[in-house]
Amino acid sequence: MGLFRKFDKGLAPLEESYSESELSLLSKKGTIIDLAPGQTLFEEGTIGTEAAVIISGTAKVSHGGKTVAILEAGNVIGESALLSGSIRNASVCSVTMLKIAVINKESMLTMLNECEDFRVRIDSALDSRAA
Repeated sequence: MGLFRKFDKGLAPLEESYSESELSLLSKKGTIIDLAPGQTLFEEGTIGTEAAVIISGTAKVSHGGKTVAILEAGNVIGESALLSGSIRNASVCSVTMLKIAVINKESMLTMLNECEDFRVRIDSALDSRAA
């Protein structure tokens, strides 16, 4: 990372796992928010209009009331429903204080088109969930 960062300082926890181009675009396209423990970010059965990148903290993914995954900093959540326009197949809630960068569909598509690193990251996440 250069001396003059081109991204929001709030994204600093992702410096080791995200490229400078990813952080720069996420800074421009995302909205950083904080969630207290126990808050619901996405609810199963709702339409996916946003995705999020976990900046810090821990989130729980549940399907049918059962925990299916625990996610931490660097994970992208909600991208499948957002990109497909389908309903969410899982709920996501914060386990600890959670800092996330929320992105809408237009921003997600821009990031996928402008940043090869981000496209590879999302493709990999979608492939691993399909397996």
